Amino acid sequence: MRTRRQRLVTYTTRVFAIGLILFSLLITRGVQPLRAQGGACSDVVKAALQRALQVCSGQRNSACLGSPSAQASPKAGGSAFNFSQPGDTVPLSNLGSLSLSGYSSDSDSLGVALLNVPAALAGTNVGSGATVIVFGNTQITNGSQPGQLPMQAFYLRNSAGAPGCENVAADGILIQSPAGQKKVQLVANGVQLAVGSTVFLSAQANEEENGKAKLNVQTLQGEVSVTVDEQTIEVPSGAQTNVPLNEVNGEYEADGEPEAVQPLDKDEFDDLPLDELPESLDLSELEQEWETESDNIEQGDENTPEPEESIDSTPEPDESLEPTPEDETGTDDSGSHSQGDGSGGDSGGDSGDSGGEGSD
Repeated sequence: MRTRRQRLVTYTTRVFAIGLILFSLLITRGVQPLRAQGGACSDVVKAALQRALQVCSGQRNSACLGSPSAQASPKAGGSAFNFSQPGDTVPLSNLGSLSLSGYSSDSDSLGVALLNVPAALAGTNVGSGATVIVFGNTQITNGSQPGQLPMQAFYLRNSAGAPGCENVAADGILIQSPAGQKKVQLVANGVQLAVGSTVFLSAQANEEENGKAKLNVQTLQGEVSVTVDEQTIEVPSGAQTNVPLNEVNGEYEADGEPEAVQPLDKDEFDDLPLDELPESLDLSELEQEWETESDNIEQGDENTPEPEESIDSTPEPDESLEPTPEDETGTDDSGSHSQGDGSGGDSGGDSGDSGGEGSD
């Protein structure tokens, strides 16, 4: 039979153990929000893209849901389809629009869909096409016209990014053209793109008053030709450009020429699983190329001549130069030259007279 002291020790031990467990739970719950405020967004983006690339591997000419949630609708006259679970697919020829959800800290989720868009140029392998990963708070609408391949033309729109994702490429589309092939021709919001590389696109409203929305084209590797109204700009690896947009009938349309290229911010793409794309990318290997391009852009800005101020080329009169007697004499000589010309005329007249006498 236990003594009173033994029972007291047992009771104290149990209370201490329970208190320790409760304290541990409180600490754990307190740490989770701190983690969410830190790298949670980038972690979720990376994991969601990795799952999508695995689940949707090998798809052709179709859209595949990689990570919920998404809202998809068929094009006008198309048939209904199910697009709710990872791995669900729909032919691009039947897809009208696709809208994905952005990063959610509550559910640690991000909407992702993978599209395999057929190449628009002859000479490509059968079934090859551009890999288009749509993710985050992004809407893409099929804008292809008769004579174009499915999703060769589209309209892109992004809503404001989620809190905590400001420095992460968490909303937009990542496009990669087939390796060893000609550039893939695409049309985004009326902007003609010749993609021979890996590029990130986003189209967001301008938060400034009366500011225009813009299509942001960022080249991670290779080169992209951006054309608007027959004005073309080349965007090399490590550079970006913006094209102003205007809303027309509910969609963003190009409304101006591409801006001058600017260097990329590498930090935005550090957490994307670029090494798992069909053509693996390693940003550490591209870093030197990006830095070189950034230096070229800065040097180009420095070498751009500033507009010169208007200069009056009319010389001011020099008041220190007073007319001299010689100058006045020169003026008289000039007058006498005129008289000489007149006497020359008289001489001609005399000659004429003597000519007349000769004829008599």
